[in-house]
Amino acid sequence: MSRIVALVSSPRVGGNTDYMVGAILDGAMGLSTNEIVLYRLDKLRFAHGCRACRGCKGTGKCVQNDEISDILEDIRRSDVLIVSSPLYFGGCSSQYKVLEDRMYSFFGSDAESTIEPGKKAIIVMSCSFDEELTGRIIDRLGTLYGMLGFEVLDKVMFVDERGKKKAREDEDLMKRMRALGSTLRNT
Repeated sequence: MSRIVALVSSPRVGGNTDYMVGAILDGAMGLSTNEIVLYRLDKLRFAHGCRACRGCKGTGKCVQNDEISDILEDIRRSDVLIVSSPLYFGGCSSQYKVLEDRMYSFFGSDAESTIEPGKKAIIVMSCSFDEELTGRIIDRLGTLYGMLGFEVLDKVMFVDERGKKKAREDEDLMKRMRALGSTLRNT
């Protein structure tokens, strides 16, 4: 049994990244015994950004106590992490960025990751038109999760051509997402 933690950081329920992550999770379900935890970051009501207090360097975890604290703990306990964000104004959504900044707590005082090795990650992004920039952001996320000790299984991008295409209507994409999810069964 694997513990899969999925982060949907788009504020649009039913948006492209939401459907892509949903298809991965559908594929991961199958006849598996996976435990799946889904966070919709836009639903958080009590979440703070990193305060750069460095308290985490003494305790090994973020000293703030809010909804992000629970997500950070679930990421620590995960076997697989699915991260998603749309591209907004040249970067990840603000909902994701708040969480990412708090991941500073995953690095010890020696700047080494405190995440147990052997975890896997999948990165999902959507954009309207800037495929090159989105590719660079996905690569940056891959580097970050690699530094944390995750093995990045896949990085997936969907371009909606300025709203003309929808991920849920792209049968090949949805098939690819479900197949990717099926590789997570009982991992």
